[in-house]
Amino acid sequence: MRDNLENVHVTLSELRQMEVIDINKGKRLGFISDLIFDDNLERIEYIVIPQKMLFVLFKKGMKS
Repeated sequence: MRDNLENVHVTLSELRQMEVIDINKGKRLGFISDLIFDDNLERIEYIVIPQKMLFVLFKKGMKS
């Protein structure tokens, strides 16, 4: 399935319309407000989701 996703392109505007849900708890966390990229601007390092007065940062595990 990963092969099918490698050429998928999504704009920031489209990402900001997507709701983030914790699939383990089924809890709605909010909508994406910002993205933080690696130093080479090649990969997303963090997804920022504002939650009331807090910001929740998610980081995908590092690949070897």
